Amino acid sequence: MVRHLNHVEERVLEELAWTKDSALWTALSRKPDSVPTCDEAWGNPRILNPLGSPPKRMRYDSESNSFSQLQLPPCNAQKSFFSKIYYLASIRLSDLCERIRVDDRGRRMMWTVFEYIVKEERSLFVDRHLDQNLLCIV
Repeated sequence: MVRHLNHVEERVLEELAWTKDSALWTALSRKPDSVPTCDEAWGNPRILNPLGSPPKRMRYDSESNSFSQLQLPPCNAQKSFFSKIYYLASIRLSDLCERIRVDDRGRRMMWTVFEYIVKEERSLFVDRHLDQNLLCIV
């Protein structure tokens, strides 16, 4: 069952989310600058360490002898989606670069181009598979 769900998630990330009638485009049209960079997407501690201890919701203040509520950042589905896109793309691009023996400088340049098109030129993804864009970058 887990394997099946992982396969479904991967298919959504690489192909289905990019179809012309996907809800992703509606969400992005409402907030065009809402696509996070890779660093912003991976900066969420819940994404970086999903198995870590849950954040505390209350803080004890010993001076006033009381509890106060902590402000937790909202879980942003779009940010989570793009962190998964960046992760999947990094794995695939890394594998591709190893196979064709691209040096670190070339890898960094390719990653910069990928991040740029995700953030600024999203129309290149419409009705295309993630791997098509990665191959065009190489």
